[in-house]
Amino acid sequence: MSIARLIDILATQNAALEAAYAKIGKAAPDLETPERLGVGDSDFEVARIRQTLVAAANQIIQTVRPAGETLLLETFGVLSTNALGIAEEFNIADVIAEAGPEGLHVDAISAKAGLDVPSVERILRYLATRHIFKEVKPNVFVNNRISELMRKNKPLKEIIAKPNSRYENSSLATAISLVNDDFVPVAPYLSKFVRDPGEWETPFNMAHQTQAKLWDWYGQPGNEYRMNRFAAFMKSAGSEFPEEIISDAIAALSLPPGSVVVDLGASTGHATLTMYRSFPNLKYIVEDLPELESVARNFWNSEAPEALTNGTVTIKPHSFLEPQPVKNASVYFFRVTLHNWPDKKVVDILRHLRDAAGPNSKLVALEAPQGHTCVMSGQKSQVPEPLLENLGIGGTSLFGPLDLQMWIMFNARERTEENFRSIGAASGWKLESAKPGILTTYTFSVV
Repeated sequence: MSIARLIDILATQNAALEAAYAKIGKAAPDLETPERLGVGDSDFEVARIRQTLVAAANQIIQTVRPAGETLLLETFGVLSTNALGIAEEFNIADVIAEAGPEGLHVDAISAKAGLDVPSVERILRYLATRHIFKEVKPNVFVNNRISELMRKNKPLKEIIAKPNSRYENSSLATAISLVNDDFVPVAPYLSKFVRDPGEWETPFNMAHQTQAKLWDWYGQPGNEYRMNRFAAFMKSAGSEFPEEIISDAIAALSLPPGSVVVDLGASTGHATLTMYRSFPNLKYIVEDLPELESVARNFWNSEAPEALTNGTVTIKPHSFLEPQPVKNASVYFFRVTLHNWPDKKVVDILRHLRDAAGPNSKLVALEAPQGHTCVMSGQKSQVPEPLLENLGIGGTSLFGPLDLQMWIMFNARERTEENFRSIGAASGWKLESAKPGILTTYTFSVV
């Protein structure tokens, strides 16, 4: 394999990315400049440039770095998760942000965060070595483009005074807390589960010695903060994806005014809010478990109270594991929801929708793109040689780990186009199209 060829790919794609930014009068991303969403995040072609850059850069690293070192670094990956968890729990990004551009010494960070100096120093240096935070002078740190996303978007005084509401309107800090608190403790049980699941449906059940589904477990007394945190996570995770992804998913259907869109497993209805703002002449039904109804109402009363008042949006407690009460909807919509369920359950869920659907109903599912690392038989490669066909960690990004996360928590999975075609056929739906993008849009019609 020619490293020179990979370097050529880097040069070509970097030039393309800089040109895309120059077109709108902006500089390409750097580690110093905080960035939420930039050019290319809503443009799949430009996002693809970024993915190809990451794929080539990572392939160079994997080629040049000693193989044993790579294996050990992957093995130690959980330590990065823990380090991020400590930084999040002690609000270190928020503490540093209040100090301004000159940064803050670890002694001062320690005093404000309530964490001893050696711990602050070791955690920050570990993360700064991975370009999360920046050490501008010995033991003096500032936020950078990555650590900025760990801030909780509230004054530090308020975060400390009201810790139970610290994730409201939060950033990716919510995800860091959720993964460390709810997901990581379950991960060691995967190896036990694949050897012998015993009476347990999932590694999560085995870890917590409960037969309850995750959502039911969240609803148990004492877990209210977990439920609220998960709802906050869904909101913040949704904000990391361009809104065009959601509105474009139904735009192609050219729905007439008054058409009914059912958002299933909607949590607070963040995706519905995006559709409502783009297509206010449609009717929307936000469906999720009864435990989330009050959270959803609070969300809508904050974001778009008129939608509830005028009846454009209805919040309807319902489990999609039960027969669907809304008949003949124009669209039954899922956003990154079906990956929470094993194949058999997904077939049951889609059958309920097929039973409720009318002859012109559509099923639209936004799900994580999944593809093979090699070229499919009889097809041509869609990426520059010698990159992996799915662009490796550049293309799969978060979705590779997410597949294993679904396995751990739900005994479920991310799915390929072939998987969705098969599941659709088994439940009375025909896959019409799989539109590639940052998320893949799967559109089904009734059989």
